[in-house]
Amino acid sequence: KFYKCGSGGGSEEATIPQLKPEDVTVPGIVINGDAEDEDFSMWSSSGSELSIVTEDNGNRAFLLTPNTGKKQWVYLMLTYNFTPGKTYKIEADVKVLGDEAGTPGESKVTCNFRYQDTENGQNAYDHNTVFAVSGGEWAHMEGEFTVLTMDNPQDRVNQLSFYCNPIGELGCKYMVDNIVVTMVD
Repeated sequence: KFYKCGSGGGSEEATIPQLKPEDVTVPGIVINGDAEDEDFSMWSSSGSELSIVTEDNGNRAFLLTPNTGKKQWVYLMLTYNFTPGKTYKIEADVKVLGDEAGTPGESKVTCNFRYQDTENGQNAYDHNTVFAVSGGEWAHMEGEFTVLTMDNPQDRVNQLSFYCNPIGELGCKYMVDNIVVTMVD
C-alpha cells in the first residue's frame, strides 16, 4: 500500500503518481534526485511517510519514516522509462537513522530496477547490483545494471526504487540523496 505524506501522518492511502509517455522527453529521467526542490510529487513511498528534510548543514534529502508498527521493507519509488538493451549507472547517498521506534541500527539500502520481462519469465526486479550499508552515517552507493528485455518500455509499472531492509522487527527510517542515473551504453 502507498500512503499520502503530510498532515494525515501517512495513514491515508494514496495513488502512485505516474508519468505518461508523453510527459517524458528523454527516456529515463530522475526528477529532483537531490531533493533540493520542494516538489517531490513524482516520488512515492510504501510503508512509510515521505518528506524532504533539511539537515543542520543545509543539505536537503528525502526522509522515509516507517508507519506500520511492524516488520516492513520501506520503499522510495519513481516511475522510470528504461530502454531495453541499455546499461544504467546508478549513484545515490543513503543514511540509515534507525528503526521505526527510534532505536539506532544498521541496515542495507538497495536500488531496485523494476519492470516486466515476460520473455525471460520474470518481473526483473534486481535486488543485489547496487546497494550500500549504513548505520547513522551517509554511505555512497554506485553500480551498473543492464536492462536486457522488457514488455513495454513506457509502462507505468516500470520503476526506479530504493528500499531498506527492516531492522529487527520494525521498518527502517532512512534518508536518500543525490540520486543520479546515467545511461552508459
